[in-house]
Amino acid sequence: MNKDKKNIDLLFEEKLKQFRESPPAQTWDRLEKDLNREKSVKLLFYFRLAAASLLILLAFGAGYFYATYQSKPSQKISQELLLPKIESDSKHSEKPIDLNNELVNKEETQSTHQNSEATFRSALSSKKQDKIDQPIATDNEKKTSDILIAENEVQDANTLEEIAENTEVIVEENIDTQNAGTEVTIALKQDEPSKNDVIPDYKPLVLDPNAKVYGLETAKNKEGKWSVGAQVAPVWSYRDISINYQNQSGSNAKEAESQLNETEDALLSYAGGIDINYNLSNRWIIQSGMYYSKIGQVNNNALDFRQDNDQYLLFAIRTSTGSIDAAFERIPDEILKINPPKDTLEAIDLNNVKIIQNFDLFEIPLMIKYKILDKKLGINISGGLSPAYLLNNNTILQVDEDKYDIGNSSNLNTMIFNTSISLGLNYALSKKLSLKMEPNFKYSLSPINKNSQFDYHPYYFSWFTGLSYKF
Repeated sequence: MNKDKKNIDLLFEEKLKQFRESPPAQTWDRLEKDLNREKSVKLLFYFRLAAASLLILLAFGAGYFYATYQSKPSQKISQELLLPKIESDSKHSEKPIDLNNELVNKEETQSTHQNSEATFRSALSSKKQDKIDQPIATDNEKKTSDILIAENEVQDANTLEEIAENTEVIVEENIDTQNAGTEVTIALKQDEPSKNDVIPDYKPLVLDPNAKVYGLETAKNKEGKWSVGAQVAPVWSYRDISINYQNQSGSNAKEAESQLNETEDALLSYAGGIDINYNLSNRWIIQSGMYYSKIGQVNNNALDFRQDNDQYLLFAIRTSTGSIDAAFERIPDEILKINPPKDTLEAIDLNNVKIIQNFDLFEIPLMIKYKILDKKLGINISGGLSPAYLLNNNTILQVDEDKYDIGNSSNLNTMIFNTSISLGLNYALSKKLSLKMEPNFKYSLSPINKNSQFDYHPYYFSWFTGLSYKF
């Protein structure tokens, strides 16, 4: 029975070995439709993307042209703003214009204008002659009479043509971006005076009460391009050290770095100088100047001793900048030689001894400043480079309250390059003078030391306070 089953299996295997079922004809049609649908979906997606981009572009362009059109100051000067209204007869305003009599009306208008001008000039000359005949008045009386004469002359002009003939219109663009608009000045024209005439000083009529008048023009009070300031600041300084593997002689660098970070502290000192500013625009300013800064650090465990019988002898002073070139003759004897009790030879208690390192820098910064708020109280932010020249460095040994200058470091670079960023606050005391406060942070891009186990990058925070004067 089992053999028959095996024979049947072999029979089916041999017959169906080369059998391949062909797919239905509709299968390829469905595949083709699916492929075409994918293409159509992609085309629809790209079409929608192009339509959306075009719509965004059109919206941006419309907004741009609308904003540009709205931002242009109006150049139109209404007749009501320049000249007083002249009441006209209602009957004449209701009359239609007669085109046939246009030439006659024009000639009548010209003759009326000439007669009114002659009347005005004759009245003016008669008043000038009356003024000549009057006795000489004092300065105060003369100024008062001049103002009255100017007002009377304006009132004597009874027609629009006469006022327009004797009025000079000065239109100036308002430079102030916060109060954009057009300023208008109306000034009375003056005839050229003769030798015998006494001409009063006519003052222009200024429609803008905030405008300043110089002669017959409206002048905008422009800010000066230059300003100079002086400032001082307390300085908090510290450092960032990293292992210099080129000068690494031992395998305990990580341990030494950890120990230095534990034993060294920041130093509080001072800085001061002058700054010079040039306004590139209403917002952007270039700033430079000259500054003196004292930075450094404090080390609480920089003394290295060696044991000599029952004594400890000082033989080196090491900090994160490297070894100090110490003048041992300036160090007190109780620090050079320490005689601890016999039962505590391994422990030396020098908590009252500190090593203070000072670095005196002369800096010439080059900064770009931006005005965030330009009001009576102004806010600005600035950033740039502040190259520094090392003027001097010294090392102070402090024992309790006593201090000894014991030498300096010889492995320091003369130039370091600092990055600088600051936030400024200005308060205008007057149009020219301002009080300013400027917190500032500087970090040295280049190490201050060389050929040492660690690269020493100082950084310091200053709070400058001072005065600024605009030219």
